[in-house]
Amino acid sequence: MQIPDSFFEETQLLKVLVLNKFDCSKLPSSLSLLNHLEALSIYNCKFEDVNMIGDLANLRMLVFLESTIQRFPKQIRKLQKLLFLDLKDTYFQVIPPNVLSNLTSLEEIYLRNSFYNWQVERSNNENKNASLKELTNLHHLVCVKELCVPDPQAWPMDLFFEKLKSYTILIGDRWGQTHDGDHRLKILKLKLDRRFHLANGIKQMMKNVDVLYLDELNGVQNIGDLDDNGFPYLRSLVVQYNAEVKYVAKMSDHALDTFFSNLDSISLLNLANFEYICHGPLIGKSFFNVRVINIQECNGMKCLFSTSMIKGLPHLADMEVSDCKLLEAIVLVEGGENPHMDFAELSSLTLRGLPALISFCINKETSYIDTSTLFQDQVSCPELENMVISNAKKLIMIWNENYDAPNSFWKLKNVSITGFQLPKLEYVCVGFGLEVLKEKLEEERKKEASKEIREKERMEVEAEDTNMFIKHATQRILQKAEGRSIEDEGINKDAEKFSNFIQRVRQVFLEDRNKMKTNSQILFNA
Repeated sequence: MQIPDSFFEETQLLKVLVLNKFDCSKLPSSLSLLNHLEALSIYNCKFEDVNMIGDLANLRMLVFLESTIQRFPKQIRKLQKLLFLDLKDTYFQVIPPNVLSNLTSLEEIYLRNSFYNWQVERSNNENKNASLKELTNLHHLVCVKELCVPDPQAWPMDLFFEKLKSYTILIGDRWGQTHDGDHRLKILKLKLDRRFHLANGIKQMMKNVDVLYLDELNGVQNIGDLDDNGFPYLRSLVVQYNAEVKYVAKMSDHALDTFFSNLDSISLLNLANFEYICHGPLIGKSFFNVRVINIQECNGMKCLFSTSMIKGLPHLADMEVSDCKLLEAIVLVEGGENPHMDFAELSSLTLRGLPALISFCINKETSYIDTSTLFQDQVSCPELENMVISNAKKLIMIWNENYDAPNSFWKLKNVSITGFQLPKLEYVCVGFGLEVLKEKLEEERKKEASKEIREKERMEVEAEDTNMFIKHATQRILQKAEGRSIEDEGINKDAEKFSNFIQRVRQVFLEDRNKMKTNSQILFNA
């Protein structure tokens, strides 16, 4: 559909324009007359040439979302007032040099699936594309979303977006489908499939990052080495597909008082030689705010925590450990001690695909821990509500008959124990388990009985009020119909008869309704 050239001649005061699903060679010439236009959205359109947009001097917002445009419009470099540029899902092969750098008022730019061929400045080729260095000229820029740089060499050594309040930056290829994520966060994803010394600019950005993904980062054994300040602002850490990383933090290598003090979640995925989250005793408030731990396919790890680290994780709420072939226990008890381990806020626990798991905690130096049972008295989980255990071939019991940790496991609501993947499992719970379940069932029964009593009392009061209303209403109806006084003995008898009739009708209705409710419950339960 071609838009007539004169289409906008009568709309010269227009401030906002949205073009949706147009397929034509060019924009109408009258578009250049829209001197007051401040926002232009070209959504899911196909155009050959949109250079005319450069004439819209007052444009502050420009969106090309999901549009196919054969040539990136060079003339938009004239838009000195442009604040917002959205290029998502446009798949440009070329962005000419010195176009982005001229958008000096730009504050936000969105680049998901838009452009990947950033010019490598050190190459001897004549620049055919924009370089990342151009973005340093945009002094008002505060938000960059889904900036993807497949070739790490295209990142200038000193490039550092100091003023950015939020960003999503992906360095390295094959990240797959990406999403904008939380607009308030600073998200950095690094995927380097060969040895690559981190540029100073990237290291500077890691100091203030909120969410950090590290994928195939070769040459690093201790994640804590990547920031001399201990990642004080980091909230979420994901480390995946790496054969060299051994620790998230190795305390003996640093003199800092605190590591990862704001960290909320840790995900460690497919790390062949990973050993410990923290090597050595925790210092200060290191890892203090961690709430979520997710470990998958870390086949070199035998234990997840030391007892000293458990004390430093008071807010741990969600823990999943899956498909770790050599993992024998969650906690390694140090020396000859027999400590109490209180997971005070743990509400969800998943242990899946752990063929070497023999107990929740073990001590290699003594044999006081019964390795046939998952949970011992030393382990307390007072807030645990959801528990999944499957494919743990060596487990025989979940709790033993002498388990006596006060108030532990009392809040369990959902338990999934896959028996056919636990070939040695003989008992789920003995003694303690049955008593806990009986007490929980009795408590639930009492709650339900109390609820039924309250409901019955409420219905009785409601019925009494209804009966009184019916009687008085009937009296007034008959009084008005026959012109008799309310004190008339006859009218009272008539009112009483009518009231009784209405009450019987109401009773039949309630009985039928209850029968229907009971039948529906039986059908549902069946």
